[in-house]
Amino acid sequence: MLFCVFSFFLFLTAYLKPKSKVISFLVLGTMWVLYGFNTYSGDFVAYEYVYNDLWNIGVMHFEPAYSLIMILCKLLNMSFIMFKVVLATLYVLLLYQVTCKYTQYCALALALYFLYPFPYFMSVLRGGFASLIIVNAAHHLCSQEKAGNIKFIFGILAATMFHYTSIFFFFLLFVKNGLDKKKITVLLLGIMLFGTLYMKADLYAIVSRFTEREKTLQWFQRTNIAYSNIKGIICAWIVLFGNIFISWLIKKYHNRYKNSCRERELKLSALNLNSMLFMLVLLPFTFFQNVAMRFVWELLPLIIFSGSNAIRLYEKSRPGKKKSFIFIIGLIIMIWMPVLLVYANEPYFFTEISAFRLFENNLLYQMMI
Repeated sequence: MLFCVFSFFLFLTAYLKPKSKVISFLVLGTMWVLYGFNTYSGDFVAYEYVYNDLWNIGVMHFEPAYSLIMILCKLLNMSFIMFKVVLATLYVLLLYQVTCKYTQYCALALALYFLYPFPYFMSVLRGGFASLIIVNAAHHLCSQEKAGNIKFIFGILAATMFHYTSIFFFFLLFVKNGLDKKKITVLLLGIMLFGTLYMKADLYAIVSRFTEREKTLQWFQRTNIAYSNIKGIICAWIVLFGNIFISWLIKKYHNRYKNSCRERELKLSALNLNSMLFMLVLLPFTFFQNVAMRFVWELLPLIIFSGSNAIRLYEKSRPGKKKSFIFIIGLIIMIWMPVLLVYANEPYFFTEISAFRLFENNLLYQMMI
């Protein structure tokens, strides 16, 4: 109950004072506590086990950048919780920097981010860092830089140092300027080819010739089947189509009031919609890979930043009708939150996503009670 009241307070004050640095730091401070002192989540046991037995398991069990942070903390004899505190510090600093690049309304954007996907990212750790680096790299696709594409590529390569699957996000170059008939044709052919390979070829045997890394190979195991979990698949589809609708709505408002917003904001809203439409290619694979929709989560910050800009833009352009913001925020909450609540107690399809449970498992909260 206390957490619900506090979360509502953060969200309300962030809307009333969307540019407030005080509110922004309060939201970031809350994230830091939840992230750093959490004592259990969906991936907690696996991460703790590797960290505690790092010298025997192998220092490069995970990606290089994440492994380097583990090594440094182990050399300083830090416990796993203190290691997470270090991660939390780096995470909130990077989150604030990235947020400021995309929106003036940092407090509002951070409050929306706090609702989701933060609970997911504080559980998966590596994926959370990779997401922020990917989102930061997308900044170059929305700018007028001549070397924007090159900088974006280097950003994606940096993200792979926290999670190898970040290489997938090179597709943003493909949708940067929209999806025309030619691109859609190429896309459909690619889907058919990959789908055939996935169903017919022994991808595990092929990939294992190039790497022995278990975490990578498990993506290609035929035993990694999720189609029996129909509820999870339906939830994933609802979220994706919800994000497509929200992205379309945001783009619509930016185009309608384009004289009142920055060029980068227009490009960002278009990039969001094109990216979510591209994500439709993953739908067939949710039947086979129970982590396929993770790619959707990693782009949610872009939608949140663009959505924060659209909400304030819409209000400024329609004086005397400020209550309209409820419509946009309501859509976001209505589409995302019911799905999250359905899955709050079922970690079979997604990693732990219940912010309430993560709060209850927080070390500082446990000390208070």
